[in-house]
Amino acid sequence: MICKNCGAEFNEGVFCPECGTKFIEDEPVNITKKCPNCGAEFSEGIFCPECGTRVDSSNEETGKESSTANIFGSTDSNNIATAGAEKAQQDAATINSWIEMLSRTKKQSKRQKLLAELPTDTITDPEALTRLAKLKEKVNVPEPKGVQINRYLGWCVLLLIVISSVMRTNDLAWVIMEIGGWAFWIWLIWKIVLVIKSKSKASYLYLKDI
Repeated sequence: MICKNCGAEFNEGVFCPECGTKFIEDEPVNITKKCPNCGAEFSEGIFCPECGTRVDSSNEETGKESSTANIFGSTDSNNIATAGAEKAQQDAATINSWIEMLSRTKKQSKRQKLLAELPTDTITDPEALTRLAKLKEKVNVPEPKGVQINRYLGWCVLLLIVISSVMRTNDLAWVIMEIGGWAFWIWLIWKIVLVIKSKSKASYLYLKDI
């Protein structure tokens, strides 16, 4: 035995023969380790007796670092997801405003011009890009021949009315006026049919289903 006070060695008794200090044996220190994999606690060895995972000081530090990295990693993921959701909502609102604006005009040429001036490159959300592609496809549909003929007929009716009003009492003026009257009713009925058809989902002018 070695005295903790003066360092003298002795073999008998519990008191040091040199300084009289009582000798007290040290109690064994049990170091408890906790497995980072299954959570089991043990004191001997460096491998977990439950799952076989290596457990030492470096492992514990690595576990702490991994936990910290997981916390910050999950935070970054949440921030990215939130930003993506906000961008999706913003792009969806932008597409809706464009559809509303383009629906105000019935001329394809004007729609095409308006769409070409819009900042479509700012749309990045996949769903919004799909809607934008459908919008471009519908706006670029050629105007039907029936619509073009009806427009030309309207101009002809107006021209006939002007000519008949200028000629007044002339017999030819009455003939022109009568032709213009019939043409006007044909144009009007045709126009009403076209307007009704434009309200249907099958119409090239209908954009609300995008």
